Amino acid sequence: GQYDSSTNLAVGINALNSTTEDGIYNTAFGYNSGSNITTGKQNVFVGYLSGQTASTGNENTGIGYQSIYNLTSGNNNTSVGNRAGSYNQTGNYNTYIGNNAGPISDLSNLSHSTAIGYNAEVTRNNQIVIGTLNETICIPGSIDLSGDLVVTGNLSVFQQTSTAIFNTTVNNYEIVITK
Repeated sequence: GQYDSSTNLAVGINALNSTTEDGIYNTAFGYNSGSNITTGKQNVFVGYLSGQTASTGNENTGIGYQSIYNLTSGNNNTSVGNRAGSYNQTGNYNTYIGNNAGPISDLSNLSHSTAIGYNAEVTRNNQIVIGTLNETICIPGSIDLSGDLVVTGNLSVFQQTSTAIFNTTVNNYEIVITK
């Protein structure tokens, strides 16, 4: 970088080339990786253009081609996969795993959101998305939910061994139970 800080490690053309004396403990591998970091601290960017526009964000990790590409000041984000989290600009505490996983272009400031899987897309704060509409999610074993369960679309219940479902109040819906 412009400031010769022994606490940063950069490998690649223009990697970390804008750091100031306050931009410390950063690691960047790849062409233009973290190239706009000025005062950001403790960031890791691995891959061509990974974290390219990041400047003041702290404790971000981007691994993959253009991962967290548009990040500017967001903190504590983790993106793994080509273009993972590439539209996140100012969001904090997000996790994006998979090719193109993350927010869509006009939702660049989401926080506390997680997208897992190819093209998994978060649309609001505090949201977890696994996969896309074209996929079926299987969870073997038990799942405990605390809070409300909101179902958009059809609900199927298989291998029901408890009678609790028979004592459920459902308004304007017909429950069909087959064996």
